[in-house]
Amino acid sequence: MPQAPAPARADVPAPRDRAGFTVIEVIVAILILTIGVLALASTAAVVTKQMARGNRQTVASTIAQARFDSLSSVDCTQLAAAGATNTGTVEYRKGQVSETWTVTDGNDVKSITDKVYVYGLKDTLVYTSLIPCRDN
Repeated sequence: MPQAPAPARADVPAPRDRAGFTVIEVIVAILILTIGVLALASTAAVVTKQMARGNRQTVASTIAQARFDSLSSVDCTQLAAAGATNTGTVEYRKGQVSETWTVTDGNDVKSITDKVYVYGLKDTLVYTSLIPCRDN
């Protein structure tokens, strides 16, 4: 004879669909978001330092290029006598930037070395240029 089905227990609720997230899922999501935000914040500090360094290097290269342009407009005979060296030093921005240049006589060419120190950079930046002499 067939058995009768067991009676349903009154103290166990029937399973139902649940929508939403568990507490663990929310905590993990917040943790991942926090790590991402902290990574962005640290990257922003590095980018700021790099931009400041780039700005200082731009100042230095602009000063060196201006020196090269001003010296290239001078006759080679006035830059440095044969075999001689001519030097100069200038300070800009209340001593925050200093420039020292050297003009050396070569074979139908003058070699210019411009050393620019910018406060905030570890090393002095050195720029070199050659000016052909066609005075003869």
